[in-house]
Amino acid sequence: MANLQRRSGYSGFTLIELIVSILIVAVIAAILWPVSSGCGGPAPSSRCVSFTKQCLLASLMYADDYDDRLPLVVRWGDILQPYAKSEEMLKDVEGIPKGTYGRAFRKSASGIAAKSVKSPQGYVLIFDSTLLSRNAASELGTLPHPGRHHGKDIVGYLDGHSKALPMP
Repeated sequence: MANLQRRSGYSGFTLIELIVSILIVAVIAAILWPVSSGCGGPAPSSRCVSFTKQCLLASLMYADDYDDRLPLVVRWGDILQPYAKSEEMLKDVEGIPKGTYGRAFRKSASGIAAKSVKSPQGYVLIFDSTLLSRNAASELGTLPHPGRHHGKDIVGYLDGHSKALPMP
């Protein structure tokens, strides 16, 4: 039988084991470094996309309750508040002064029947705006140029999806 016991005077790592361990840690760090360095930028934009989607879903829930009619733009933020229960969904969190809002509801959509829109997947309903009041309403001419979110603006479509669009 082979003797499997350690020699009595040695109780640690060999130089080879230590070098291999350091190399493994270095390789893992090199793989994770680019991934972790990009985490700070896109997160606020994804939060804004999520808030815009919440506004859209609140608008669609409102339409379900009111014979397929979208809210009137006069007080759209106030009207949608009970459906989302979040004041934050009305606010843009990037590139505007604190205490302002930065989202707008499309004026031409005021009170229309949602099902009357021919292509809801291309109909912008809620979007980033240079108007900063709570119940801002306008057409798409108030989109910030360049966009507030790393050169992109957040827009929400009538079919319920929202995304960041690059602005020239």
